Amino acid sequence: MSVLKTAGIFGAIGGVGLIGYYLLNKNKPTVDKQQTFDIKGEGYVLNTDNAENRKLWSIIAQYGYDNVDKRQEILNLKNKILTEKPLIITDAEHKTLFNFFGDMNNKNVFWEVYTGKKSTSLITAWSNPYSLVVNQWDKRTKKIEDEKWRDIPYDFKPFSKECFENKNSAKCKEDYWQYATPEEYGSGFNIPPDPSGKNLYITIKDCATLDGLIKRKQERIKQQIQRQPNPSRTKVLMWYKEIYEDYFELNACRDKIEKQRLLDSAKTQTLFAIRAEDSVLGASQKNQNIYLGAGALVLVLSTGLLLSKGKSTTPTSGSFKSSGILGNLVIVGGLAGMGYLIFKKPKVVLPNENK
Repeated sequence: MSVLKTAGIFGAIGGVGLIGYYLLNKNKPTVDKQQTFDIKGEGYVLNTDNAENRKLWSIIAQYGYDNVDKRQEILNLKNKILTEKPLIITDAEHKTLFNFFGDMNNKNVFWEVYTGKKSTSLITAWSNPYSLVVNQWDKRTKKIEDEKWRDIPYDFKPFSKECFENKNSAKCKEDYWQYATPEEYGSGFNIPPDPSGKNLYITIKDCATLDGLIKRKQERIKQQIQRQPNPSRTKVLMWYKEIYEDYFELNACRDKIEKQRLLDSAKTQTLFAIRAEDSVLGASQKNQNIYLGAGALVLVLSTGLLLSKGKSTTPTSGSFKSSGILGNLVIVGGLAGMGYLIFKKPKVVLPNENK
């Protein structure tokens, strides 16, 4: 049994190594989790990642811990801001930081905390704290609803020839002004657009919202025709819809929405594939942790038995025999358990696609 004894000793040493390896690596992110995080593209990053901006937000985090929220997570966030490279904070952490900043601003203590000075000489017309911090963070991955355009006047064709020539004419008033009510122009304009079609201000600033507005306006026209037929009212609604649709094309929203749709579809398929792989390997990973721990324990126990046998100078024949048999059984059992772990095939279970 000398071969088994030697195998038991080396196996026991390996078991101790496995325990150490497991303890050192159990908190590290797995590849699938990192892939999922990267694909989703969630979180925020600093527009300009430098020591000055990191110091600013670490001060805000420390203020929040001292005055708003005493949780250890806030100190962890501060340390993350100062040390993590690249720096990526979650949506929740971003919201937390701005809540702390809002508290500082409301109490008018921002500059005092930030500079460490009680003097108010720094508080001038140009030193508004909000202007300093508001645009420092950007979403890690922007979607079409995050891509805003500037609010600029927009020209479109006139509502009708009569309104173009004289918007105060009786015909124009009858066809347009009588029906240009808040119910009709809805959320797309602050005020009814001028019937001349000049200098229109559309309040929508992104393609996703504009697309939804067009669909709602189409439904509004359908309801109006069915419930309260009125050609003049319908004409007004149709003109608004045409403005939205032209503005939609002007900002290349069709291509942007299609691009976003394809990206979302690719992300969904990739995330589903990752979950499918997790379903295959996830159970074996959990079992592996159990088997590694149990196998290592058995192998360590076998070493203890072997060492205790070696220290016994005058053992009785009965105890020597039983100890040798028990030691050999423990060694064989430990090696068999490790072999089962290595060669066991995990069961494939496809995940629910709705997760």
